[in-house]
Amino acid sequence: MKNIHLEPSSKYVRALKRGVTVVDSQAAQLLYGAFRYPYYVFPIVDIHGEILFDQYEDKPNNWVGSIRQAALKVGDQLLNNAVGIYDNADIGTADLKGLVAIRWESTDTWYEEAEEVFVHPHDPYHRLDVLRSSREIQVKIEDLVIAETTRPVMLIETGLPVRWYIPKDNVRLDLLEPNNTQTSCAYKGFAKYYSARIDGKLIPDVAWYYDSPFRDAQPVAGHVCFFSERFDVTIDGQVQPKTQTAWAKQTPSQATSDPIDG
Repeated sequence: MKNIHLEPSSKYVRALKRGVTVVDSQAAQLLYGAFRYPYYVFPIVDIHGEILFDQYEDKPNNWVGSIRQAALKVGDQLLNNAVGIYDNADIGTADLKGLVAIRWESTDTWYEEAEEVFVHPHDPYHRLDVLRSSREIQVKIEDLVIAETTRPVMLIETGLPVRWYIPKDNVRLDLLEPNNTQTSCAYKGFAKYYSARIDGKLIPDVAWYYDSPFRDAQPVAGHVCFFSERFDVTIDGQVQPKTQTAWAKQTPSQATSDPIDG
């Protein structure tokens, strides 16, 4: 059975498009179980602009069956399919009467209180533990040691495998090449990626790093993390089992949907 439910948020939530307010709400609720991440829904009175009901269309959704979408007119701006209404959705016990969602990417900026947030709403049940460690971490690619340190940073994130971030001065950067792959995380920031070139062979998206990590992930600045799904990671002399995530079968540049980790 789907665990679709609502929880009230204590946060003051706003969204803007080209400087114009689209959402202004102190009555936001988080909808859980309908998407990969919790999603904000709002009383319709907290939506600024005119919802164009005559532009409804049903959109299939893997989690709730279908969502009715409408355009939103804010001043002279028309935001097509910006509004989601759940009157045809399979929403379990969640009572969404009178509530609507605004597509995250339809706006330019979102705020929780006075802080800008990115990618999706912050989940109060999701957390990061970022710990400096003295464990010996070694990473091999193609049987070649490409990183080795006793000064790693251990990042533990709700629902995700432990990640080991290695200082850049303990990484064979001469074997790595920056590429154009980028992913984003609501909690850590915007990641950039390296490919490796070993004996003339290019191996894409072997590792990632954050130039300017968000506040909770600050200790990983200046560090690189390798995919434990694909490469040999040794901790204190013990080879670790390969991590099992979606990244075991594809690289971020091959992904066709939002990343589960970055």
